[in-house]
Amino acid sequence: MSSKSPQSRRLMDGIRGHWLIENSLHWVKDVIYEEDISPQTSGFAPINLSLLKTWVLTLIRAHGFDSIKAARA
Repeated sequence: MSSKSPQSRRLMDGIRGHWLIENSLHWVKDVIYEEDISPQTSGFAPINLSLLKTWVLTLIRAHGFDSIKAARA
């Protein structure tokens, strides 16, 4: 799906960067906080709640927790 050689360092870094974000933020918000099935769907509520959840995840990680479930317990 790209004209670059498969050994391109830049391509590899881009793919890893994408999955790092996906696995460390989006997946956690989807699975742990069930963001995809949130009942808030209108106005600024979804955006505000998403920002709040991201802020909480940042605080949890800043306090040294690797497991979000363990931090919530």
